[in-house]
Amino acid sequence: MPKYEPPIPELELNPEEEVKRVAEFIKSVFEEADRDTAVIGLSGGVDSSTALGLTVEALGKGNVVALILPERDTPESDVEDAIETAERFGVEYHVQDITRVLEAFGAGSYVPCRAFNRRSDANLKPRVRMCVLYYFANELEGLVVGTSNRTEWLTGYFTLHGDGACDLAPIRHLYKTQVYQVADHLGVPKRIVEEKEPSARLWPGQTDVGELGIDYSKLDAILYALVEESLSPERTVEWLRERDVEVNKEEVEEVRKLVISSSYKRRLPPGLDVPEPEDPALS
Repeated sequence: MPKYEPPIPELELNPEEEVKRVAEFIKSVFEEADRDTAVIGLSGGVDSSTALGLTVEALGKGNVVALILPERDTPESDVEDAIETAERFGVEYHVQDITRVLEAFGAGSYVPCRAFNRRSDANLKPRVRMCVLYYFANELEGLVVGTSNRTEWLTGYFTLHGDGACDLAPIRHLYKTQVYQVADHLGVPKRIVEEKEPSARLWPGQTDVGELGIDYSKLDAILYALVEESLSPERTVEWLRERDVEVNKEEVEEVRKLVISSSYKRRLPPGLDVPEPEDPALS
């Protein structure tokens, strides 16, 4: 059984049909760009593993290259899970440690006399990884496949120009609990789907739930009501209670703040040509 399941009927999907739909989307993007090779960062987590499986469905395993980019604080189990996933889907993969790059930047705790900063140093890691992904994508004349899901996108739980950067985002429309449904169908390794606690691994001991302050099942339910149904916080509480999901107004308000405060991360940078770009999630 997947670690997270859809908390409300509206988040349930047909995994087989969804895989076909996303695979067609991926294929169309590559055809339009006249590119054959996909480059994807593989972390050993459910999102990147699912994005990899979908890309293989679309392009075939011979056209997908996975990069596994650990650093000093990356658990060895993550590398093992990433390798198992790459081998499960039969793609070419490379493991490259980025610790020396972080040291070259003078990142906190990676060089003497500098303390680790959870904003600057933590966000440097995904940005370095994305530089590596784009380097290889250019070298191979390919496209970088993104791995962010809709829950992360709506709450701003991603790094600008880091894991938020990509040429296509095949799972950005899927809430986290929906990603698990697709991952289970694709055959992502069971430890990732059923046991592993989601974490961006930006520092030792970090977990997604710890950072977001709320369980994914409850978070997805609240986000769906607020964004897809356009309900007020008060009505969200009632609407979810009708679906046997107990939340309070304070929890809903906190989630709403995450969506609003991260709006700038989903919009084009403002300029005189586009002074007030729309937030696709709130337009």
